Amino acid sequence: MPLDLCLVPQIFNAKRFSFALSPYPATMRIFDAAQALDAFARAAPDRQPDAE
Repeated sequence: MPLDLCLVPQIFNAKRFSFALSPYPATMRIFDAAQALDAFARAAPDRQPDAE
């Protein structure tokens, strides 16, 4: 399984709970690059029909 499929949801949740991510610049670059892709943007939890 590609790393980005596991990494993106974990970082999304870390941000949601205000986890400090500044010590992980390489991880954040991967996350930001993934977020720039249409498939990841469409799959974001806050864009789902049942999002609160």
